[in-house]
Amino acid sequence: MKKLLIAFPVSDLTIARYLAAREIDFLALDLDSMNQLEANKLVNQLREWTEGPGIIGVTVDEEKKAVYEFLQIFDGLLLNCEPFNLNAGSIPKIEDGSKMSVHFLTNDSLLNRIEEKELPQTLVTVSNGQDSFPEKALGWIFNPGKEEHTGIYDFDQLEEFLDKLQNHN
Repeated sequence: MKKLLIAFPVSDLTIARYLAAREIDFLALDLDSMNQLEANKLVNQLREWTEGPGIIGVTVDEEKKAVYEFLQIFDGLLLNCEPFNLNAGSIPKIEDGSKMSVHFLTNDSLLNRIEEKELPQTLVTVSNGQDSFPEKALGWIFNPGKEEHTGIYDFDQLEEFLDKLQNHN
């Protein structure tokens, strides 16, 4: 089964457009690093200027998650919290568009606490230095980096990493 590829955190349009062209499944925004006005503005830009990837909001704040669920501007919302939360949230399932509960692991040490049977519901953080990736996971989360200045970003390293991820997929 094809792994979901999720870029987190996405904070600018330059990288988002590149990731959309690379057919990444989801762009995930760190809602705790911006206020609601900034989040709404970025989501509107992403909807207008990118085509393909879903847009996920990620927060540690359950109240903030509830507000965004009410606003319905995201394709999915996930809680990124410690201690480990077995009901981290839901994202649209690629195959049939239904929602599914997933574990959102942005901390590698948490992977050891996941049972083998739960891996198909787990999104696992991977990084550029890795040679192998958890095969039974639902998908891989990676940090795409940030612009150096508006519109300026060195895509070579990200391109090499995405090639490696997509070849494993």
